[in-house]
Amino acid sequence: MDWSSTISYYKWIFNSSFLFKGGGEFSVKSFFNKRFWRIYPPYIVFLLIFCIWFGVSRIDLNNFILHILLLQNFSRNYVYSINGAYWSLALEAQLYFIYPFFLLLLKKIGINYLLILLIALNLIFSIYEGVCHINPMSDIVFTAFVLKSWVIWGMGAWLSNFYFQNKKIKISFPVVFVFIVGFYVIFFFQVLLHFVYLYVSVFLVYLIASYISTKNSLSKIEVWLSRVGKISYSFYLIHGPLINILRFGLQKHFSFIPINYCTTSIFSFGIIYLISEVSYNYLEKPSIEIGKRFYKKFQSHIL
Repeated sequence: MDWSSTISYYKWIFNSSFLFKGGGEFSVKSFFNKRFWRIYPPYIVFLLIFCIWFGVSRIDLNNFILHILLLQNFSRNYVYSINGAYWSLALEAQLYFIYPFFLLLLKKIGINYLLILLIALNLIFSIYEGVCHINPMSDIVFTAFVLKSWVIWGMGAWLSNFYFQNKKIKISFPVVFVFIVGFYVIFFFQVLLHFVYLYVSVFLVYLIASYISTKNSLSKIEVWLSRVGKISYSFYLIHGPLINILRFGLQKHFSFIPINYCTTSIFSFGIIYLISEVSYNYLEKPSIEIGKRFYKKFQSHIL
């Protein structure tokens, strides 16, 4: 995976934790209605824009259909096509589809035993990955297979449970040191690379749990980051292709100016941030409102 893909993989620790922040009765219809209108319409809009931009010579019918169905992460030919970040959105949709089953298991055996079960499932897939000589650093199709990645979802649920039960854990620098040493050991013994994502995930959960144990209120930068988080989905949808388009455009049309990689990247991120603000206000928010009205009308017809 590249850096963007790696971030997309670990973001599920955060994403899933937010799904468990509320109480009350779980409604499958309400859940899928909210997720659909929050995610799918903006995705389709930008998917079509990038398809038009790149042209039919790059995007065949099979590629397009798999992206429409959010199944592109099952194909090594198409997983990174159109927009390399969209494989994680396909994984997200698949995790949502098995979310009711996750809740059923959670109710039956509790979060601790469920997390142990998901870790065991991940280890089984990782061992199979090693036996079949699948490279975990490059083969995203298997590395981020939905059942193998399910443990990330479970860790987010565990973190949410940790936080709302007001549990505390103090960071131990010897533990951090051992984790870091272990990370280098994994890369020294290549056979252990098949377990690297699980290992790093456990370390991240430990750091996050330690961090939230010390927080009583948000700092100014955290408040700002929470605002940035509102537009993060639009940023995610467009950042990959636009960074390259803007950077190479600058280098091509302003070659007479000594522009380096860092300068073009900062400029590109600024432009993408502004586009994301527009997208959030005029695409995401209206889509969410349509979803609310649709569900309300749907419920009234049923009643």
